[in-house]
Amino acid sequence: MARLAVRLRSLPLEELVQFAAEALETQPSSLLGLPHKDLAALAAPAISADAELSKEADRRIALHAPIPEWALSKVLVSQDLAPLILNQLEVGDYAAAKVCKTWRCGWLATVAQRPWLRPAPTQPPPLDGGDWSVSAIVALDGERFCMCAEDPDNDFPEGNLLVLNRSFQVLQTIPYQQVDGLAATQHGLCGWCDDILSRYILTDSSLDKVAEVALGFLVCDVICAPDGTLFASTSGRITSSGCGFVDSHARVVAFDPLTLEQKFKCEPGHLNHFAFRGIAVVGTELFVCDSAAPEGQERYGRFQVFALTGEYLREVRVSVPNPTALQYINGRLYVTDYAFPRDGPHVFVLTPEGEPLQHYQHEAFSLAIHPVCPFAGGLLLRADQEGYQNRLAFLSGL
Repeated sequence: MARLAVRLRSLPLEELVQFAAEALETQPSSLLGLPHKDLAALAAPAISADAELSKEADRRIALHAPIPEWALSKVLVSQDLAPLILNQLEVGDYAAAKVCKTWRCGWLATVAQRPWLRPAPTQPPPLDGGDWSVSAIVALDGERFCMCAEDPDNDFPEGNLLVLNRSFQVLQTIPYQQVDGLAATQHGLCGWCDDILSRYILTDSSLDKVAEVALGFLVCDVICAPDGTLFASTSGRITSSGCGFVDSHARVVAFDPLTLEQKFKCEPGHLNHFAFRGIAVVGTELFVCDSAAPEGQERYGRFQVFALTGEYLREVRVSVPNPTALQYINGRLYVTDYAFPRDGPHVFVLTPEGEPLQHYQHEAFSLAIHPVCPFAGGLLLRADQEGYQNRLAFLSGL
């Protein structure tokens, strides 16, 4: 406010009286006789508290106190400093690139540094043979990732676990019973298929199963917390025949990362049984994809938020109707929607508060709703093209 008061002194006294009277909701006559400096100090708090008045103040001051020539030539339109100035802006501030040629060049020089999903320069090639289907992807470290690939025409699919490097070259091919998903943990890999949760150790020549539990309820997604605890989002309990559900209580369950014994269950009753359920650790909280359709209301997407100790905290409504796969990277949530129009699904980028930042659609082919895997500063997704599910899309801009 003190800075604004100083800037307001650049306005002619008569104009400042009228503007201050508007901000203070009083008659101009009541302000006559006040010194210029005191009038500016009196009006500044009221103007700062109102967004529209603040914009109007900036407009008026700019007419009477233009930027000095030295600041323009040596700072704002300096070819050396323009990239440093524009690098502070978000992608939504792209109008800055239209100010002048120097700013346009500065914007283009820094655009790659802004978090904004776009196709990476190098894309993974399709898998050899056109009939493989990718079902799971997980990063092993910054240099390698692995994925499960199966023959979809086989009624009892046994696929391969492929380990690839940053250049998308296959380093290992290991025969492997197909799974619905994989997660990297501090103690190896965690895989799940229906209601079976397993822990594996990956060696140079094999994938060794070291623990396995039958849960009796479907596993949707698994995430590893910073302390190593595994959290699984689940669906309803399976009947003895394996052909249905005996309840509709979706839940989040915590597991010991070594033995896979259940540690505790998060507070029940907050998840929609029929929703797909991506899960992510956001700081000290768990975000779980969910949706709701209250009677008489339109269906909406949401994140149900739990503490890492299991207590339910809050609901975060989002503009994604059916959030599915979820990743939390560099302060942003990346989520897909399983029921988005057929030219999708798309990837939505949101803040943890649910504010939309980007809606991304790949130009070449559809992106699958899952898996979604962060790797090497980018995002790997399964891509569907011409009826095949045998390739990956790699997006940069995280």
